[in-house]
Amino acid sequence: EAEFAVTASDMFTKRDKKTEYDNSAVRIQLNGSSATANSDKVQISDSTVTITEEDTYILSGTLDDGTIIVNADNSAKLHLIFDNVSINSNDSAAILVLSADKVIVTLASEQNRLSNGGIFTTIDDININAVLYSKEDLSLNGSGSLTINSPAGHGISCKDDLVLAGGTYTITAGNHGLDANDSIRLTASAISIEAGKDGIHAENADDVSLGFIYIADGTYKIHANDDGISAGAYLQIEDGNFDITTESVSPSSDTSGKGIKSTNSMQISTGSFTINSFDIRNMHFSTSNI
Repeated sequence: EAEFAVTASDMFTKRDKKTEYDNSAVRIQLNGSSATANSDKVQISDSTVTITEEDTYILSGTLDDGTIIVNADNSAKLHLIFDNVSINSNDSAAILVLSADKVIVTLASEQNRLSNGGIFTTIDDININAVLYSKEDLSLNGSGSLTINSPAGHGISCKDDLVLAGGTYTITAGNHGLDANDSIRLTASAISIEAGKDGIHAENADDVSLGFIYIADGTYKIHANDDGISAGAYLQIEDGNFDITTESVSPSSDTSGKGIKSTNSMQISTGSFTINSFDIRNMHFSTSNI
């Protein structure tokens, strides 16, 4: 079981919270059905933009049906700045991270949007199933906002560690709102989720010590048709304001509907909780000062 000895300094790095950037960074301008960039580190084919090297990239404009792909060396750390960016992909992820060491997304403006048209097409045996899909570590931060609409999949899905360390998020997803294999780590964020399945879901079928959730603080409004927050390993909440509603559209044996759920251990230190849960079973806290 988890010892719950970790702190926010263990869970979040300086890079996770890095929001500053130089205006001399590479600029990518999205223009409806095309894009332009001022660096050969960016490859553009119609409405597909591929970023290939470690650097800072400022993205602005609109893609009506396209994808930003990160396909860099597995040691590369990339910083993407969202500056009034709107990307829709009819049949794939709006942002697709295939290869890197870590990608940091900073929300630098109040009008950033990512969406999918309701279909996800498999690429090279990769089961893409989210508007923002990353095979590598992914961190989001900033003082701006991001709206995600994913009618047929997850909002954000990360196959490693997913960090939200600042920003305002409005996520509507047919599946999970936030989804990660190894961990979800949340701080200093305001997150609103409408989810067809779990609001926040972490699970690793190959390693039962992973799939944990750590929440340092923040504001969370979750409406889910399955669990509000679900950890496959352990769950640790240090603080935060939580408003969670779960319900089942069609109750069945595989519907959980719990407000907060952890397969292993759970510790809640403090916080404000309003929970209206479809399934009130197991609604207990291991450690709580609520």
